[in-house]
Amino acid sequence: MRELTNRRTAEKLKQHIQKLEQFSDDQEIMEAYLSMQKIKEVGTETARGKVWSRIGRESRSRQVYTWFSRAAAILVFPLLLLAIWSITRQKPVSGTEMVTQEITVPMGIRSRIVLPDSTRVWLNSGSSIRYRLPFTNGSREINLSGEAYFEVTHDQSNPFSVHTGRSKVEVLGTSFNIKAYEEEPEVEVVLIEGKLRFKAGMKEEEVVLSPGERAVFEKDKGITVRREPLEKYAAWRFGKLVFDETPMKDVARDLERWFGIKVILTDPRLNEYRFTTTFENQSLQQVLELLELSSPIKSSYVPATVNMDNQPGEPAKVHFSFETQKMIR
Repeated sequence: MRELTNRRTAEKLKQHIQKLEQFSDDQEIMEAYLSMQKIKEVGTETARGKVWSRIGRESRSRQVYTWFSRAAAILVFPLLLLAIWSITRQKPVSGTEMVTQEITVPMGIRSRIVLPDSTRVWLNSGSSIRYRLPFTNGSREINLSGEAYFEVTHDQSNPFSVHTGRSKVEVLGTSFNIKAYEEEPEVEVVLIEGKLRFKAGMKEEEVVLSPGERAVFEKDKGITVRREPLEKYAAWRFGKLVFDETPMKDVARDLERWFGIKVILTDPRLNEYRFTTTFENQSLQQVLELLELSSPIKSSYVPATVNMDNQPGEPAKVHFSFETQKMIR
């Protein structure tokens, strides 16, 4: 008798699943909801009455336990089958859906990161990169704002490229520095080793660089390529600030990023004053002292301010002016 009942139950479940396979997504949800409602409709008083009517002479506790176990099995088993069937029917997530990862380095900070493909990246102050995960999915694409040095892991099946909005660098495995701050008119690429293709401008002007070459893109001039010593262009990742006949306006901009301060040139003549010097892991105070000792320039430091609610206010400021007691070079 029990075997006949089990066969009938199995047949009913089989027919129920076949019926479910004909349902749409909305119908599947409604069927699950109705099944839950049926469970809620089982009243505790009715169940208790059935239990006591079947107790007879047997142990009351044993009968209660046995009946509730069977009731639970009868109610839960079809619902469990329905849940498993619904899960297996879920649509798979599209493989084209990707997650964007963004890393930003604030002013006054420099950082080194490792990408998912083991490529090493040094980010200069005020720079950020964005890339999609999974990273090695036919191509490795980076969006850069600011300055970064790359040591790219070779992977011919997944070409590596860096986009700046105004230019694009394509490589397979190489070491290079790219500088593309949004507030600066030029994009600069310096190739240390390997080989890369540099595209820039609306017309996508293109050049292929060899080690030791520096390419600069300017909107009005296009791309120019020069061969020169390149150590100074990537020295920042070792904590070095290198100025080589650098105009004071560019020195001021680099100091702002390096130390997270605001630099103010009080005399227009300072814009064209040039510096040739190297600072290595030195504090702002040390840099200001050395600048004053080696030039007719005077600096004045104004500390950063803090608001009443302990939130950052104005950043620290440095005012540069000519010192009249010294002769201008």
